[in-house]
Amino acid sequence: MCECLNDMEQVNRLGDGYVEQVNKLNEADLVSFKQSLRELPGVMSIMPVSLTGVLTQPLKYFSASGYELKYGTKKSAGLDLPYYDEEKEFISIKPGERVALPTGVYCRFPEGYYGLVDTRSSTSKMKLVLGCRTLDEDYTGHIHVVLINCGHIPVTVKRGEFLAHMIISPYIQPSLNMVSSIEELGETERGANGFGSTGVGVNKEEKSNGIND
Repeated sequence: MCECLNDMEQVNRLGDGYVEQVNKLNEADLVSFKQSLRELPGVMSIMPVSLTGVLTQPLKYFSASGYELKYGTKKSAGLDLPYYDEEKEFISIKPGERVALPTGVYCRFPEGYYGLVDTRSSTSKMKLVLGCRTLDEDYTGHIHVVLINCGHIPVTVKRGEFLAHMIISPYIQPSLNMVSSIEELGETERGANGFGSTGVGVNKEEKSNGIND
């Protein structure tokens, strides 16, 4: 199976039985198969996560609170991360304050995957904004959720209350090529135009006067 993955056209022809075939691979063939995926330009961006993940490596985790990680629905993208502090039943976050709240969760991510901490609609309504979001594959420490209170009143978070979502997603590390000048980066239609340069609304053609325009 691995030998046939030599161009993107062949990858695109893989049918509905693909996942079933992959799950039957032995460990040696699985390593070879994953390497073949990495060697195909753009394959990670077009193939579903369930396919690139090969569905053989579970997310190992420890929960100090005993809470079992789970998805809210069958179609949820992220796992719910709760607030858990053995000593504090609740915490109050003052306006403008930035805090790192413990979840009691430790993870070992599958090979080739990382954790992305994302917002929940409930915390957004409370005007709580996320800080740090990336959990590298090789990080196995205590997961904290960094929240900033952007509102004008204190916000109280109780033990067990969900703080954020954790999305498990594949990542790639491209080869790096440092050039000697900005010109070597080449030209694009957008160039160095930044915030608001592509327009500020559906019915407005004028450009924003953003700092990076």
